[in-house]
Amino acid sequence: MFPLNLLLFFIDIPKSINYKVKYSIYPRLFQVTKKSNVVIGPLCEFLHAKNIQVGNYSTILHKSYLWAGFESKISIGNNVMIGSNVMIVAFDHKAEISYTPFQKQGYLEGDIIIKDNVWIGYGATILKNVNIGNNCVVGAGSVVHSSIPDNCVVLGNPAKIIKKL
Repeated sequence: MFPLNLLLFFIDIPKSINYKVKYSIYPRLFQVTKKSNVVIGPLCEFLHAKNIQVGNYSTILHKSYLWAGFESKISIGNNVMIGSNVMIVAFDHKAEISYTPFQKQGYLEGDIIIKDNVWIGYGATILKNVNIGNNCVVGAGSVVHSSIPDNCVVLGNPAKIIKKL
């Protein structure tokens, strides 16, 4: 049986992409430059792949999810390490009390920008409208819902700065 998540990716393929990637077919689905050396682990999912950019020498380990919205974008800088089981989601469901069921209320979208030399630990979640500065570490299991300045270590739910580098 053809995997459904792979079928969803093929619906949204950008027309022309240059890439050089190890270990995966997925990078064909989103924007990486010809000089890139990007590693994508198995079982990763990319939603609205044309709205995802991955910088040079970045790594996305297995079972991670990068879900851009219809209009929102995910931008990952150079030398970024994304651990296993990380969720990066640039949209959210609207949730208003009305006669309209939640699943029909639409979405709220916002860009996610992850700058250079960032390490995102196992199982972290990055939500919409977040900018993560250069040289940051996001601890395992953290939930990031607000922006992080350069040179910080964050941890927890919600993620808080625990150290300046």
